[in-house]
Amino acid sequence: MINKFADYSDEKLVNACKNGDDDAYSALIGRYLFAVRTRAYAYDKSAIDFEDLVQEGLIGLMNAVKYYDSSFGASFSTFAYLCIDRNIMSAVKKSLSKKQIPKSALVFIDQTSDFESNHSDNPEIALISKENIDLLKTKITKKLSNMEQSVLKLYLNGNSYDEIAKILKISQKSVDNAMQRLRKKLK
Repeated sequence: MINKFADYSDEKLVNACKNGDDDAYSALIGRYLFAVRTRAYAYDKSAIDFEDLVQEGLIGLMNAVKYYDSSFGASFSTFAYLCIDRNIMSAVKKSLSKKQIPKSALVFIDQTSDFESNHSDNPEIALISKENIDLLKTKITKKLSNMEQSVLKLYLNGNSYDEIAKILKISQKSVDNAMQRLRKKLK
């Protein structure tokens, strides 16, 4: 059934897709799957699973079908590659955003003794963990200003930017700027 589209141009396939032809969608995906996988592979070292990146690319391809307009003069393939790349990059950026870290994955500074006690059965791991925590505390104290330390502590305690701004009586933009600075300093 898909072979009937072998002689179709991309633009003609897109028109068939827009008219609800599921076989045309299958043919278009078949044509662009290698390109989607290639583009997803470029981000394979990100925090997102490769197959999830491919899915994001395919969503980008579907968006390209939905929004393609030949009257703008660009070929469908050019538009499709742009949509695929942007969708994948958007997913990667979102996953790398520090704001997306689940609270359950955070270790609060005040709870470091709990972390150390969880590894007390292996003295070597406990010692290395304690040293790493002490190094981090020293780094925070030496590199961060008092305001940055306050912002970090409130953020790690689960407060939003808005809540931090109200508690510290500063603007939300100041909180965001402090977070950006402290991220750079603590790398």
